[in-house]
Amino acid sequence: SDYEDNNYGSVKTDFIATQYLLALYKNDNFNRDYLDQCEIEAYKNSVFDGLIGFVHALKSLLYQRNASFSRSEAEAERAMRYYKVSKSNYGIASVHIIRGLCYFTKGQLDLAMRAYENALSIIKTDFPDDPGFNAIINSLVAEVRYERNEIDNLATQLESTIEALESYDGWLDTFVVAYRVAVALALIQHDSENAHIIVDRAILLARERSLDDINRLAQLERINIHIREGALDVANDLYQHYSDDHGSLDVIRDKQLIWRELDNYCFTTARLLIAQKNGHDALAALEPTVQEAHKTGRLLSLTNGHILQARAYQVLDKQDEAIAVLRHAVTIGCSEKYLRVFLDEGEGIIPILQHVIDSERRGSTRTKLGKYCSKLMSEYRKELDGDQATISLTPRERQILIGLSHGNSNKIIARDLGITESTIKFHLKKVYLKLGVSKRSTAVIEARRQQLLC
Repeated sequence: SDYEDNNYGSVKTDFIATQYLLALYKNDNFNRDYLDQCEIEAYKNSVFDGLIGFVHALKSLLYQRNASFSRSEAEAERAMRYYKVSKSNYGIASVHIIRGLCYFTKGQLDLAMRAYENALSIIKTDFPDDPGFNAIINSLVAEVRYERNEIDNLATQLESTIEALESYDGWLDTFVVAYRVAVALALIQHDSENAHIIVDRAILLARERSLDDINRLAQLERINIHIREGALDVANDLYQHYSDDHGSLDVIRDKQLIWRELDNYCFTTARLLIAQKNGHDALAALEPTVQEAHKTGRLLSLTNGHILQARAYQVLDKQDEAIAVLRHAVTIGCSEKYLRVFLDEGEGIIPILQHVIDSERRGSTRTKLGKYCSKLMSEYRKELDGDQATISLTPRERQILIGLSHGNSNKIIARDLGITESTIKFHLKKVYLKLGVSKRSTAVIEARRQQLLC
């Protein structure tokens, strides 16, 4: 403190900025007290407007992670004012992104997409060659598209987005979003092998960069994959291991964790209990999170909680309760047209969804809620029909698949069939597309599952 020269203020400002960046990327010491102290230091040292805007933007992001929306919006407004004074378009775009994250946390998908589009217009104009910034916004847009079930070509786009995030770095929030959606897309394709690979990828990055939040969330994703596969013993073992390392559900609720992990842990607990036919404990596990989601206005989480409550009541053979709580879920979902939050919990709720549809008929017409439920039912049927559809393979494609099943390389298959390796690759691309897979081993597994090699 006795040392002073002309560079002192500049050096300290850079030091403060570096601390903020590390806090942002690692979520380490990224708490209210820390950022309040950073704000005091920033004002005390009369740092430039852009850096003060950065402090407020980080505080907004913190409050979003904690689901404190009014405080998040207030900090975002302060950040925006300072960024506009400093003419920092990078900062302005960042605030739009944070606002979008906040809207998404509240389940307001239209507003979230609008905020992301505001950010995109700036990024495309001023930062088209910044791969990291583009990856951040692309991952968040992908999450909204996913919840709307607008998933055509989304897996391919997300793959390049994840590569850019890993190469050029991104926010903790965007890593979580990108890996989560990538896993979910793999599971839609029944490609659990690829889903596990994505989780491995997330865990590897978490260990390399000491990102404990991503590591814990990846572990929960792994448990959910095993539940979807029906491997309940494996899922239960991993769940117990997670609980031993990080605490029980009640303990976790008392920790300062981002809302995504708190919700994921609660919903994973409920899914496992429901799969084990333990409806009573599932309802008990869900209740605090449902109440908290209702209190804070996290509508997407509230919807998910109600869907799982309906499934728990089904396990207990309480049909009336299941229908009532599912009605709550679809009433919330109707306003924002949620789709994936229902589809991802499986087709078990179709019978009670039909009860809601029937109750919403008014003679020959249907209510707005009834139309939404019918749309949801249509999406269920479309997905189920897609699972059960018979894939048509050409004789050549079948020959190549048989070669793959024998473990032969492209060169050997080409020799046996009297065609070039380039032709083999061309046919393989079409086979992968038809089977909804991305590599050789998974193509064979999926072909056998659908009895295409018989």
